[in-house]
Amino acid sequence: MDGSARSFEAQIRNYRGPDPLEPWHRYAQWAEGCLPLPERQSCWPRLLEELVRTFLSDQRYHQDPRFVSYCLKLAEFISSPCQFFEFLHGQGVGVKSSELYTAWARRLVGDGDTRGAAAVLNRGLLCQAQPRDHLQQLLWLLMLLVLLQKKKSSKGGNTSFASGNVSQATPNTSLGGATPFKVQPSPTVHTKEALGFLMDMFQTPILPESSPLANNELEALCRKNEPTGCLKMNVGVPATPAFSIFQDENEKENSRIPQHRNKAEEPRALGQRPLADCAAEEETGTTEFLRDDYTVWNGPCSNKTLAASPNNTRDFARAAQLVSTPFSFLSAPPRPPLEDRVLVENPWDKDLICQFLSELPKPLHSCANYFEWNSALPLITLKAELPLGSSSFRVDCLVGEGAFAQVYQASLLDSTNPRNSQKVVFKVQKPANPWEFYIATQLVERLEPSLHHLYIHFYSAHFFKNGSILVGELHNYGTLLNAINIYKQLPEKVMPQALVIYFAVKILHMVEELHSCQIIHGDIKPDNFIFGQRQVFLDNDTCDIDGLSHGLTLIDLGQSIDMKLFPEGTAFTARCETSGFQCIEMLTQRPWNYQTDYFGIAATVYCMIFGTYMRVKNEDGVWKPEGTFRRLVNAELWKEFFETLLNIPSCHSLPSLRALRQRLKDLFCRSYLKEIKFLRSRLIVLLSQNKRSRK
Repeated sequence: MDGSARSFEAQIRNYRGPDPLEPWHRYAQWAEGCLPLPERQSCWPRLLEELVRTFLSDQRYHQDPRFVSYCLKLAEFISSPCQFFEFLHGQGVGVKSSELYTAWARRLVGDGDTRGAAAVLNRGLLCQAQPRDHLQQLLWLLMLLVLLQKKKSSKGGNTSFASGNVSQATPNTSLGGATPFKVQPSPTVHTKEALGFLMDMFQTPILPESSPLANNELEALCRKNEPTGCLKMNVGVPATPAFSIFQDENEKENSRIPQHRNKAEEPRALGQRPLADCAAEEETGTTEFLRDDYTVWNGPCSNKTLAASPNNTRDFARAAQLVSTPFSFLSAPPRPPLEDRVLVENPWDKDLICQFLSELPKPLHSCANYFEWNSALPLITLKAELPLGSSSFRVDCLVGEGAFAQVYQASLLDSTNPRNSQKVVFKVQKPANPWEFYIATQLVERLEPSLHHLYIHFYSAHFFKNGSILVGELHNYGTLLNAINIYKQLPEKVMPQALVIYFAVKILHMVEELHSCQIIHGDIKPDNFIFGQRQVFLDNDTCDIDGLSHGLTLIDLGQSIDMKLFPEGTAFTARCETSGFQCIEMLTQRPWNYQTDYFGIAATVYCMIFGTYMRVKNEDGVWKPEGTFRRLVNAELWKEFFETLLNIPSCHSLPSLRALRQRLKDLFCRSYLKEIKFLRSRLIVLLSQNKRSRK
């Protein structure tokens, strides 16, 4: 092995400074610029792969120009670079760098997908990538190219312009008033010429020049180095490498990433396990809950397909599958077209909500239980009678109060029998909030009738000039947060594991059904799950783990998001400032959609387990709760559970709530089935006593 290479690798191993990427950077610069061609052929792709894999989970380098540059260089050796770019973007790598979007769009243009390239450049602008002017110019040119192609195809010939100033052809209305980029071609502009000019702007030819690092040679090289045909990725390796990039005839074994280590010294990321273990599990039929991610996402392990774990932010395997090496034998999952993916800053924007409500195919006012009054919101007085339309109510008491809403218990008065009054809840808001009523009506339309009782139901909605009153079903046995606090006063201090697992299964099911009809709740937390409805809670003692009579109802739809109103694949960038349950994506400024509910599930279950609110930390690129699991019953189960929900690669790689629910159900039936009836009955007594004390 070259002495200089030895020196660089020694520097990497021995580096103890604040910037571990620096010795790698010096190594890569030397390898790229100083190595003879034969050695560069054999080591450069491997060096890039190791560098990217080593620092992929280190968020401080995600926007570092050095690291972004090496990621883009690695893409040159990948058979499906656009999927690799999507992977990088999902990890947050280079999202603020125009170089990522330029390289991505260049590849799409080379593949003939100009619309996809325009969508990528627009994504870069929405992410505020810099320098912005370059992306704006390229996007405008792509829009021009699409127009030229369209005109050239129902006309059948070349497209001509009378003026050399192409910017007059299409107004620049989508770039926020940026100055149009003026091109001075000949008076006749052909699509091929426009494409060539565009690729000059990208500073890269449409067809790559012949390279000594061609895909087939790289694949042959890797097959030679890895006779098994499967180069395993150890995503948990530290920045101090235990391998050599270079080799000579006497040190070929040192050039490979070690494939077989003693178990005690081999670091494994979440979900990694030797293939032999997977095969053994398949033969014996054992299914320990969340033992590894393959059993969660793909059922029993198989040596036919090793799908990448979608819940690990450090998982390089999905990208590695795309390399033109033995990784390419693993098929990458299909992805939706890029033009269908949109970034929206704030789904709760008032103007956006008003626009959605004004454009509904079925206006809200057409609902039979919608009432609009040409008067101000009536004064709410306790113990006083309040007429609403043809009904009259008595306001019993204030149940809860927030910044913009008050919740009251009220009685629907029966004129024929004053004692026969139905209890309801008033949600009074200033200003009026029709959005929550809209979401509630959509749940009724989209869900099976047998599921309706799992979500808040409004009997009627009354809208005034300065506020609104939603009349809903009363659930008056307290919230899940109340139950958690009750147990804190008891000797056990926390909710029993059987009940935690029982309710976790129910919560997963409720959110799963919500997502199936394309609704994001947006504020999943313990105080938004409420107990009530006598016939499915107090009077039911079946405790069926698959049943719907568990007594929990999900309330507060004010922050819910209807994904049907957005283009498919839309993600958001805003942070929810009104709640302490900000998902990991909000904390790390990454796009999100359904992840906010996944985080809410984790936070709610954590609250049941520990009796405190969840705080998160990042350890080696993996997000975890700060709580200690060592002495907790089913500790490994819960560690895997939380890491699954907290580490989601992107909006397009969401964990399966159904798979998580099934694993919890298996554990419940195996270990807690006999004791749940007693524990649930005891909880009912505790909630009933707490209800009387609150009066």
